[in-house]
Amino acid sequence: MVLRWRKALIAGGAAVAATGSLYVSVPAARAQTLPAGCVETGARVTCRYAFTGSAQQFMVPPKVTFLIVDLIGAAGGHGCRDSIGIGGDGGKGAQLKGYVILPPNPTGRVVDVYVGGKGGAAETSINGRSCNPVLNGGYNGGGGGGFTAFGGNAGGAGGGASDIRTGRALADRVAVAAGGGGGAGGGFQVYGGEGGNGGASGHPGSTGQASSEGGFPGGHGGQGATPAAPGAGGISSGQCAGQPGFPGILGHGGAGAGVVYPSDGRVVFTESGCGGRGPAPGGLGTGGGGTGGGGGGGVYGGGGGGWGDKPNGGTIFKQAGGGGGGGGSSFIDNPNGSTITSGVATDDGNGRVTITYNIPR
Repeated sequence: MVLRWRKALIAGGAAVAATGSLYVSVPAARAQTLPAGCVETGARVTCRYAFTGSAQQFMVPPKVTFLIVDLIGAAGGHGCRDSIGIGGDGGKGAQLKGYVILPPNPTGRVVDVYVGGKGGAAETSINGRSCNPVLNGGYNGGGGGGFTAFGGNAGGAGGGASDIRTGRALADRVAVAAGGGGGAGGGFQVYGGEGGNGGASGHPGSTGQASSEGGFPGGHGGQGATPAAPGAGGISSGQCAGQPGFPGILGHGGAGAGVVYPSDGRVVFTESGCGGRGPAPGGLGTGGGGTGGGGGGGVYGGGGGGWGDKPNGGTIFKQAGGGGGGGGSSFIDNPNGSTITSGVATDDGNGRVTITYNIPR
């Protein structure tokens, strides 16, 4: 018997060809496997990205024209805590929630995801009296902590920002959640300043505690960044008053005072024995007292904290606490319906990025 195909029906997700009372079912194509870290719930897919220390990629499916995003910047590390002084806590990051709008693309596109790394804490070294320096800030823009060669307590590094980009350049960022500033090193039996939180505009780091003898002032905290400008470095005290913390720059927090690395990476000592200046990782100075915390990363980075050095001729008892690093600033290309919350941290202090999209119909 010869059968003629009359019509095709779609039933139950399968293609069904029909003629008279004879039905031939053709199985539907298997749904595309979701990438690792992605979960389908109803009509939505949610993908979560944790810190890895390198750029990650998200494949935007065809016909998806907007993404629902939730980003958290990384926290800053604490300053040195040893038998001499008590380092300040690092600041927390910012949380950004909003919508990233994408032009229609029939073949889909790739966006890059950068998850900020927590700023390193200045941990006690083997002799129990000084801390190992944290030269490099948290991944994706944190500033390095300051440290000294002789008796000064190291500052913690700033936390890196979390962001989403349509390319690899800073100018390609479409959503940024800022990192927090690093905590400063303490002076002799006094506290270092705390790092400022990341936010829409970053919060400034706090000033270090005055010295236990003589009440000499501590280093000032670095200023928080705004969406349009970086934070200035905090003013230093004592014999290093002329060497403030490093200012932030586009996408990167400034290093805490006590650093002397210029942009070419050479180590340079000034005649006064205080740290030099320049946008770079944390570096080496030769004074005492608590050194500044690194600024947090963001659209613009927060400023590094100032040095809490002793006055000329002063004893160890006159060493003051350093200033905390300022927090970075946040941004989203489409501000409609977005929220930015300051002072948010994940359990491990690293950043986090969550992307959700509606499944195209």
